[in-house]
Order: sequence, then C-alpha cells, then structure tokens
Amino acid sequence: MAQPPTLEQTIPQRLAIEDIVLVAAPVEEVYQQWSDVSHFSDLMRNVKSVTPLGDHRYHWITSFFGQRQEWDATVTTDAERRIITWRSVAGDESNGDLSFTPQNDGAITEVRLRMEVAPPQGLAPQRVDR
Repeated sequence: MAQPPTLEQTIPQRLAIEDIVLVAAPVEEVYQQWSDVSHFSDLMRNVKSVTPLGDHRYHWITSFFGQRQEWDATVTTDAERRIITWRSVAGDESNGDLSFTPQNDGAITEVRLRMEVAPPQGLAPQRVDR
C-alpha cells in the first residue's frame, strides 16, 4: 500500500510570487518611488517593514500565510529606471526582482514583481495551493 506523501514532499521548496501593475506615471517617477524601500509596507500588504542596513543591504519582515518571516537581503542589481534585483544573505531564503517598463509613450509604467521565498515552517499543503 502506498504511503501518503510527507509534508516535506508536498510543500514546494520555494513560493513564487508574481504580480504586474500598471501605474499612470512616467518610469522615472515610478522607479524613484519603488527604489525607496521604506515605503514597501505601503505598497505590498505582506511586507511589514524593510529597514536599510547600509551597503545595499536591508532587513525584511513579512507575513505570509499569517506567519512572520525575516531575512537580510542585498541588492544585486540596480539599473536605474529598468530593474532592481535582490537576494537574501541571512535568515529565511528570498530573492526577487522589480522591473519597470514604459508603456503608452511613457505615460504609463508597467511594474513587474517576481519574488521567491521559502514557505513558512509547518505550512499546510492546502494553504500553499490557495
């Protein structure tokens, strides 16, 4: 008789998050707003705070599935008005990027967020599926 998969086998190693939003502003303004990480908690509901640590490093506190996660991340790419990438260097695993693409002759900016995080410990597989 086959055994049901264990929790470790059914929970993905990383959760992938992707979102796209169109902002009615030129890419310069949008990039400036998003490059100020102190506002991330205003822009993303799962982000509780992002604290600058110096030397392109930041301490993140988030809440995924009602569970608090923390990590330190470093910005690995900052190509002004185009893309910002980061990866974790301590704490829970995370990496991601924000890209900025002008649309409609520059009057609108497409902002694309791609992020991967380690799922919180003890997370039920059904919650990950949702």
